[in-house]
Amino acid sequence: NEENPGYQQIIADITAMGEADKLRRSVVFPAGRANRKARYFRYQTAPEPTVSACSMASSPVIFPDGKVMACIGPLLTLAVDHPLVLGNLQHESLATVLDRAEVNPILHMIRVWGPYKLVSLLQQRGFGALLPEEYICNSICDVCYQLMTNEQLVRALHQLADDEEIQKLVAYARLYYLHEPTMVEFCTANHVMPQQL
Repeated sequence: NEENPGYQQIIADITAMGEADKLRRSVVFPAGRANRKARYFRYQTAPEPTVSACSMASSPVIFPDGKVMACIGPLLTLAVDHPLVLGNLQHESLATVLDRAEVNPILHMIRVWGPYKLVSLLQQRGFGALLPEEYICNSICDVCYQLMTNEQLVRALHQLADDEEIQKLVAYARLYYLHEPTMVEFCTANHVMPQQL
């Protein structure tokens, strides 16, 4: 909570050291078993998700069991399959996993616009009743966590990923915002995006 005196003191101490311009703040929230203690936290919430891209989704994590994920946050704790589970090296090569990740529209929407774009598209496509009623302010991780822990929303995300218009939108957004032509080149070469999720 940004109103917490302890938090404010930490920020003041870092600012006094002259490092405030290098400070990147992130809201930490309970996930997994820690959810049982969630009532003890006093988060500011809002009915709309935080608008921010996720740079952490650009760095895949490889687990000792071979699982490859496009998240370094609380989604790592989930046992369920969701669009940020990129594959498993016990079943396929790293090259195959990363090639598929290159054309994963859900992953790249999160990288370009953040998970709020997923919420917006889910609302537009008639899945609004499934969405959370509130989100922790300034926490994109909370948005992803709430989306990826709901099996119905995960199925809806798979539907979004299979939509050719969304695939093209994401491909051109990657080219424009991130200067990454891979997805557009794939679209152009194949005249269609693969069904990968």
